[in-house]
Amino acid sequence: MEGSTDLFEGEDYKSRTMSVDLQTDSSLQVEISDAVSERDKVKFTVHTKTNLTHFKQPEFSVVRQHEEFIWLHDAYLENEDYAGIIYLAIFKKTVAMHEVFLQRLAAHPQLRGDHNFYVFLEYDQELSVRGKNRKEILGGFLKSIVKTADEAIITGISGMKEVDEFFEHERTFLIEYHNRVKDATLKADRKTRSHKNVAEDYIPISSALSGLGTLDTNPLSKVSAFRKNMIEMTELELKHAKANLLLLRNCLSSLRGEQ
Repeated sequence: MEGSTDLFEGEDYKSRTMSVDLQTDSSLQVEISDAVSERDKVKFTVHTKTNLTHFKQPEFSVVRQHEEFIWLHDAYLENEDYAGIIYLAIFKKTVAMHEVFLQRLAAHPQLRGDHNFYVFLEYDQELSVRGKNRKEILGGFLKSIVKTADEAIITGISGMKEVDEFFEHERTFLIEYHNRVKDATLKADRKTRSHKNVAEDYIPISSALSGLGTLDTNPLSKVSAFRKNMIEMTELELKHAKANLLLLRNCLSSLRGEQ
C-alpha cells in the first residue's frame, strides 16, 4: 500500500518470527519460517505442511511479499460467498500478524478451500500483483459501505441474520472463559478474607493467654507455652494468606493477559 513501507524500518524480522498455533486440524499447517528485509521490501517465507490431496507435495515453501498478502485478503473480501467473515481486516505489517492471518484462513472450514489460497501457498513464483492506488482504495471503501447498508436494511426487514458457526463457537468460548476467570477472582478474594479473619481471631486469644502467662504460678507454664504456639500459628497463618493471595493474583493476571 502507498506510504506504508516505512513501518518495517528498524525491525529485526527474524526475531519477530513466531509460531501461533490456531489450528486443531493438522491436515493443513501454515507458518512463516523467515522474513528478510531487502531495501524497501520484506520477503516472507511461507512454509506449509499438509496431507490434503489438493496440493502436489506434503511440504513446501514459497516466498511472498506484503502486497501479495493484501491481494489474498482483497480476494476474500470481494468474494460474496464469504460475506460476514469478520476477521478479514487489514493487518499491520508485522511477521506475527501475517502468520496469524494465514493460520486463521487455514483453520476456517470454509475459507481454507478457496482456490486463491491454494495458489498463494503453493505457486512458487511471484504472483505479479500490485498495490491499489488511492482511487481504487476509495472505490472499495465506498462499495463496502453500500454493501453494509444493504445488508443492514435486509436484516431489518427480514429480522434474520446469517451466523458464522465457527466464530459463534469462538465467541461462546471467550464469554465462558471470561465468566470463569471472573468467578475464580471472586472465590480467591473470599479465600483471602477467610485467611485474614482467622489470623485476626488468633490475635485476641494470644493477648489473653499472654496475660495469663505473666502470673507467677508454675501450672501456668503450660498456658505460656500454648500462648507461644498461638502466636506462631498467627504468624504462620498470615504468611500463608499473603503467599496464597500473591499466587492467586499472579495466576489470574496471567489468565486475563491471555484472554
